[in-house]
Amino acid sequence: MQNKKIYIVLAIFLTSIILLSSSNIKIFKNIENFTNSYASIIIEPTYKSITSFINLPFKFIDTKKIQERNSQLLQNNTKITIENIRLKEKISLFESLYKIKDNNSNRDIISAEITLKDPLPNINIVKINKGIRDGIAINMPVLGETGTLVGMISSIYEKYSYVTLLNNKKTKIPIFLQNARKPGLLFSNGESLYIDFIERENKILIGDNVITSSLGLSIIANIPIGRIYDVDSKNDLFLSIEVEPFENYKNLNFVNILKD
Repeated sequence: MQNKKIYIVLAIFLTSIILLSSSNIKIFKNIENFTNSYASIIIEPTYKSITSFINLPFKFIDTKKIQERNSQLLQNNTKITIENIRLKEKISLFESLYKIKDNNSNRDIISAEITLKDPLPNINIVKINKGIRDGIAINMPVLGETGTLVGMISSIYEKYSYVTLLNNKKTKIPIFLQNARKPGLLFSNGESLYIDFIERENKILIGDNVITSSLGLSIIANIPIGRIYDVDSKNDLFLSIEVEPFENYKNLNFVNILKD
């Protein structure tokens, strides 16, 4: 009887241990699940924030390097652009020089650079870096890079000279209309070019070429100047004719002086 009681007690004891162990395992699993769940919510963002904070100086350094590199590339690009413009100017100068030489094969040509432009309005005088020692003389015709007349030598010095451009108020150049076969006189109001002394009964067409005339022997003949831009017949005696020059005088940087 006593043995039977002992067996019953042992059975109850073992059953209790088994139940307790099973319960503990569930508790531990619940704790583990809880911990894992909140770890992903709290620890992971915290880790990312700390990592980002630690990497911030390195990101700043990388950004600064990129900015410095971009600035350097921009400067290099600007230098290349400027150099490209200079090369284009030189090529244009050489091309115009050949063109002028072809049209004036029996004359000497002196190339010069414009070193100063008069800032005052309607003056339209420029300084060039060639003078008496280079063979420059008063009233020599000055051609632009396209080989067209842009002005005349007005004053000379040993190492430099001054050119009065065609859009100067003092301009008086004998001209000839190539298609209409009519002579006239080119003058300026300080801005635009005009032709005077062509009778109003003449039929002058827009686009007709204007070239220099040898009338009066003041300039070499057949140098291009521009084309007819507008014709007004309101005047009773002569036509009012506006000329569009082939060359943009404001953009002149180099010129060619045509020797007699």
